[in-house]
Amino acid sequence: MSFDLILFGGTGDLTWRKLMSALFQAFRHGNMPDRARIIGVGRDDLSDTQYRALIQSRFDNV
Repeated sequence: MSFDLILFGGTGDLTWRKLMSALFQAFRHGNMPDRARIIGVGRDDLSDTQYRALIQSRFDNV
């Protein structure tokens, strides 16, 4: 099963405080489909690599 989730405001406060935390917990507990894709859309000018690094930095102390 494929799963695509598009987050409008991908660098915003709601995304980081609520959505990413919930998605991370679902991933940790094995509740995300293998082919899941999360697509973040925002006004910040970030490349794919920069966005991934931003996400990683937010979860480094978890």
